[in-house]
Amino acid sequence: MQDRRITGAIIGAVALGAALIGTALLLLRTPPGTGDAAGIPAFTATPTLSAAAQGNPSAAPATASPAASPPGDTPAAPPDGAADTASAAPVVGTLAPGVTPAAAGDDAAVRYVGDDYDGHDTVLVSEIAPGGNVEGTVAQPFDAHNWEFAGRQGQTVTIRVTGQGETDPRVTLFGPDGQVLSENDDSGGTLNSLLQATLPADGRYTIRVTVWVVGPYTLALEVG
Repeated sequence: MQDRRITGAIIGAVALGAALIGTALLLLRTPPGTGDAAGIPAFTATPTLSAAAQGNPSAAPATASPAASPPGDTPAAPPDGAADTASAAPVVGTLAPGVTPAAAGDDAAVRYVGDDYDGHDTVLVSEIAPGGNVEGTVAQPFDAHNWEFAGRQGQTVTIRVTGQGETDPRVTLFGPDGQVLSENDDSGGTLNSLLQATLPADGRYTIRVTVWVVGPYTLALEVG
């Protein structure tokens, strides 16, 4: 009977030692912060609240303020009343009857005598006196100069446009109604332009000068 008790004690001790060894091995193989099937609790970090949040459980987490934009990222606002008013000076002249400014977006595009006829853009409108001479320079291939004069029915006009240097001018005469009366390109085997016409009515007439080759020119108007 005594021997059986001793044997049982030894077996119990061996079993307990084996259990302890197994538990130690399991702990060594389990990564920190995780649980296992044996019920070993995983480590969970507990956030530390600020003093203000501890005193007010409903306080919301602080929100980071957006970083200030570096200087120069946003253009400075113009001073009060300052605005970009720069614009090309308008061409001032007399429109043909029935010709009115046409809206083009927020800008007004004015069509002058001859613009729709030859597709050029009028950049100069001025006066020429009967019997007078004027000089001008067409700087761009599709620019046009309009020279106006007062005419009377039955008058005969002679118009000469003489190019200087390599300038190759052409001339068109428009009546008071904006219609073409006469035009000329090369005259007498030269690059210069010459035309004659009898005026059909009293009113303002337009001599339109355009060029094939840009440059300076002289315009002469004779009235008979």
